[in-house]
Amino acid sequence: MVGGKKETVYALFYSLASKIATYVLLLVFANFYIASEYGLGNFAYSVWNLVALVTYLGLPSSIVPLIIKRKNIGSILKLLVLLNMTVFVIGLFISLRYIWILPLVLIFPLVMISSLSTAFWISKSRQDYPFKVGLFSTILVLISAYLLKDLGKLGFVSAYAIGNLFSFFAMNYPIRREIIGAFRRTDSKILKSYLKLSIVVLFGGSIFVSLGWVNTSILGMLNYFEQVAQFGIATAIAGITLVIPNTLSLFILTRAGQVKNKDKSIGILHRVVRTSFFASFISSIFLIIFSPLIIKIFFKKYIGIEPYIAILSLGMIFFSAYYIIYMYHIGMQNPRKVYLIFFLGFIVNIILALVLTPLLGVLGSSLAVTSTHLFILIYMCLRENIKRVTLMSLLAIFVIFLVYLLQYWALIVVIFIIPLSIKLRVIERGDIKVVRDIFSSILKSDKNKDVETG
Repeated sequence: MVGGKKETVYALFYSLASKIATYVLLLVFANFYIASEYGLGNFAYSVWNLVALVTYLGLPSSIVPLIIKRKNIGSILKLLVLLNMTVFVIGLFISLRYIWILPLVLIFPLVMISSLSTAFWISKSRQDYPFKVGLFSTILVLISAYLLKDLGKLGFVSAYAIGNLFSFFAMNYPIRREIIGAFRRTDSKILKSYLKLSIVVLFGGSIFVSLGWVNTSILGMLNYFEQVAQFGIATAIAGITLVIPNTLSLFILTRAGQVKNKDKSIGILHRVVRTSFFASFISSIFLIIFSPLIIKIFFKKYIGIEPYIAILSLGMIFFSAYYIIYMYHIGMQNPRKVYLIFFLGFIVNIILALVLTPLLGVLGSSLAVTSTHLFILIYMCLRENIKRVTLMSLLAIFVIFLVYLLQYWALIVVIFIIPLSIKLRVIERGDIKVVRDIFSSILKSDKNKDVETG
């Protein structure tokens, strides 16, 4: 079996289990936390993540190709430490006024080290291990959030701090010697090229979550803390559709640099893009159909967010395709092809959010995010000559709208969508066979049979 496929399947299982734990965590926040307190805590956590997005310089994705090629990255690591210790000190001063954010400040540099160790695990084709640690970290956040529920926003940030502290030790201890050794091997020449790559990753690698953080921050600055909570719940629920695409993105990141034949490499890219898009499309349809029931049973305080889930799920479909293209170019160390569009997308989202959020609240934030994803998708798919996905993405807008209107009757739509997707060659029978063979190989690993992915 091609190296990394077995680990990709493991990562999928851990990712799915982690998603389940995340939704149980959402139940705790939705039912045991006051909406305004949860919203304020989520606002602080979003600001924290936006700062990390800049000072982590694209970790972990940006440094994976360098580790695979055994480059001397000590100079890069020392710069990362300097940047994040500076933010840590500034955060300590800010926490003197807002003492409840102190747990987030204390873990800030530790999470940077954990992101670095994630890059080492991925470069070993052990993308399953970060997902495994993430699962147990989420479970720990869940337990902590319940136990600290009476502390409101302090309980929220403390729960995440505890989970991240566990991740720090679990991710770093097994490979501590490698990380320490990497600090010792310096090469100032590689720092310049890394900074160029990290800028691309800054706008690209975290484009989905960063757009959410930006829009959450805008809602928070408008003092719409209950709407911050609504946006957070809706985004998290819609995020379940990215379980398979996120796992495939790690697979393409490692495979892109390993396959030397250009035609085969492009063939793998097209196949993974199609598979990712189709998986997200189908899962989004089912999510939208059953979201009213899910909200009614588990999130009674948030009845009415179903339209936001539908809009954000549509954005997930767009994201699932172009994120694969992005990870492919990062794996090929060819970031110039994606830098401009991600930067423009980031700016487009900010403009749309600033215009629409004050007028429409959560609806405006959701529309801004999804419109940005569509803008990026169309550009990148046309550039990579993946026109079938571009066509299907436009059709997806109509289908998702129809599914939202029909609700349970929309199950009939699925019967037609699958053969239509095959007819339009958005998904091919060969793609389905590859996925089936990958899963079969994990059950029959002793045979170690190669799976054709070209």
